[in-house]
Amino acid sequence: MERTLPSSTSSGSLLLNKRNERRRPPSPKAAPWLVFQHGEGMKYQALYNPCEPNNKISTKYLPELSGSEKIYWQKPCHQGWIVILDKEKDDPTCFLWNPLSTVSIKLPKLFQGFMDYEIYDCVLTLPPNNNINILNVREFMVFFLISHETTSKNLLVFRSLEIYSLHYLKGKLYVICSSSDWQLEIEPKQQQQLAGGGHDKDNQTLSVRQFRVERYPFIPHAAGSTTWSVLVYVESFDHIFEVSIFYGKRGINEPRAPASTVQILRLDLSLMAWVDVRSLGDDVLFIGTDSTSSYCSAADMGLQRGCLFYTLPEDKSLYIYEVEDDGITIVLPFPNLPTPWSPGNWMMIPTDNIRNGRRITENLLSRDDKEAEGYKIMVEKLKKTCIDDDEAADGQNNNNSVREMEVQVETPPRWDILDNDIVELIAGYLNPKDYSRFRSVCKRNRSMFPQVYPPRPNVSPALLVFNSFKDDGAIFNFVDPMHNEKYSMKKDLSSEHLLLEGATIRFSKYGWLLLISKDMKTPFFYDPLTKVIIRLPNFPDVGRMLHLSGMSFSSSPTSPDSAVFAIQPMNRNAISIYAIKRGSCAYWRYLVLENLDGSFVPCFNNPDFFRMEFFCLDYSGTLGRCVVNDNGDNNGLHWGVFSKPLKQFNDAFPSYLVECDGNLLLVNVGPVGETVGVFSLDWTNKVWTKIESLGRHMLFISSTSSFSAIAPPNSQMENKVYFPRLHKDGRGLLFYSLDTGTYHYSISRIQAQQKSIDDPAAPASATNFYDTKEMCNCTWIEPDWSQGNTPIDDPDHLWLA
Repeated sequence: MERTLPSSTSSGSLLLNKRNERRRPPSPKAAPWLVFQHGEGMKYQALYNPCEPNNKISTKYLPELSGSEKIYWQKPCHQGWIVILDKEKDDPTCFLWNPLSTVSIKLPKLFQGFMDYEIYDCVLTLPPNNNINILNVREFMVFFLISHETTSKNLLVFRSLEIYSLHYLKGKLYVICSSSDWQLEIEPKQQQQLAGGGHDKDNQTLSVRQFRVERYPFIPHAAGSTTWSVLVYVESFDHIFEVSIFYGKRGINEPRAPASTVQILRLDLSLMAWVDVRSLGDDVLFIGTDSTSSYCSAADMGLQRGCLFYTLPEDKSLYIYEVEDDGITIVLPFPNLPTPWSPGNWMMIPTDNIRNGRRITENLLSRDDKEAEGYKIMVEKLKKTCIDDDEAADGQNNNNSVREMEVQVETPPRWDILDNDIVELIAGYLNPKDYSRFRSVCKRNRSMFPQVYPPRPNVSPALLVFNSFKDDGAIFNFVDPMHNEKYSMKKDLSSEHLLLEGATIRFSKYGWLLLISKDMKTPFFYDPLTKVIIRLPNFPDVGRMLHLSGMSFSSSPTSPDSAVFAIQPMNRNAISIYAIKRGSCAYWRYLVLENLDGSFVPCFNNPDFFRMEFFCLDYSGTLGRCVVNDNGDNNGLHWGVFSKPLKQFNDAFPSYLVECDGNLLLVNVGPVGETVGVFSLDWTNKVWTKIESLGRHMLFISSTSSFSAIAPPNSQMENKVYFPRLHKDGRGLLFYSLDTGTYHYSISRIQAQQKSIDDPAAPASATNFYDTKEMCNCTWIEPDWSQGNTPIDDPDHLWLA
């Protein structure tokens, strides 16, 4: 019997194939690949695709991208090609690379001494099957390389404009200038035809037009001061978008520091203005940390609507912002990414196709219906939240209202088929809004239930998410953390309620919301149940935008001694404080505290009214306090800062003040929620002392409202801290249990009967904020259900009398 020895040739071929596979780019998908460089010299690549979040590639070696000194650019207009600049060599080189065909095209040498310039942006206007046009931006310069066959070039100098980014759209190059309202449009003109039918490449002309674009006048004011922002421009095949990611004063330079909100604007060339984006439609935008951006279709990804994917410097997280929800989801593609690593950038591997006269990017590989359905299911998990279901249901009900009315006329509902016990059981689960509707459906229900909503012993605060971007009104979404139930309330923006359009929630207590108008000038109270608005005087004109870090009020706006307080961090280590008291004066008092030593920088959170004073917290745990009275000294505002021993925490991530059972508590949350600590103020020694239990109390914290409450009987909500975050898969609200030391999610009544939420082995548990969505314009509210829908006779309440 002969034995067949393994062939060395066969073994070598297998090893070679494996090596070649490792060097081969991944297969194309509907969405671009997120690429993290890692390893010594940034040799290797870890790749993640939103279409397949569980299918990760961590050990690629793509020679074209490897190296710590390489810069690459890719935009939608590149049609899959990547422009790569290799600065590792003494003689830097620039080349094009197609990750689908793996074809490389070396470009001519840029020019002598180009390393003395800083390259801000690059755009490829035509694919290599035509003449290649490359634009590189340097300080006050546009470098235009006509083709890869020649080193001829045109140099355009604009010394009065600071050029920020370049975008090629519909045959024209748009030059976005960051420090001016003026923009540039460059369009190549037809080449001059020579005798004999040829063209003179060196005589190609460029039409340059300078035009002015009106800036969008409003800056978002969600959850605190918007002192810093990251500004990025990204294009789809139809539009240019401006994306601003806003942070607090100490947040932008810290890894994984929370952003307060995101604003997306679109360049409208018909209006010559930047306009607010209320919906991305089918556009999904991708922004990398350095120099990459991309675009694809939401339908191709299996999403119902567009959104924004972005990464941040010094951060290996991936963020997804949804305009309609005004919420930011955070995911961690590679928990164990090898060190060292560099922030993520995007790489699109598309194919061109024409659909309805429009170029789109699609997956090059064919897939059967079952696989396509799998993509949709996986990506849908990024989209689904309990609020989405409410909004979809609400919209469907509005669209089909006429049809439903006709059905009711033809076939009246038979309410009498429900016996009294079932009717009473249903009524016991309803909130006041639904209780009123349920009572009105038939005569029998009206006779069984009183008109006034009966008090409920098991009532907890609710998370209120405010969305005023709807053209047809303002939407208030409520999420009950005790039963994971949700419902919506809609308010038409009539003339007396126009303040609600684009307004931002700043504080909530006693069932009232304190909001600020879209232009950051007018604060006002609003009761979402009675729909009463109490308008306060405009803030004083101090010659600058009011980026308030926190607002609060002392008691119900209907109380005779109610006072409103606000605080703003300023430049040069100064702060401003503002206050107004009901019935005392018709204007805001304010005080600028100059020449501070920088030891107190207000957090992104609300001040707390405690023991007749407004207490404010800074990032390190230091307390500031303000007394508002009618004395003439300091305009009736008396400010002081506690001593240094209170500086106990990280100075980039905010903490939260909460009054609980007569004590002043501080809830400290680490990066991405990796740590949670509850501390009580030791008034004698002026230090924060950690506590291990809240007893029967529960805490609700957010940047706009933080308070405590006694847990309802048999609710299992005691000794827990609730956050304004939803699970990305719709598994309810996130809370931290001091008993288990981990995070859990609120569950429905049926789930609660099946398994205890305190079971550490329960599937709905977590150790950080990853895979959760934080709502930007939201707050915790304690609705006063006793008011029901009964309006108050005097809507102004003579607040200033």
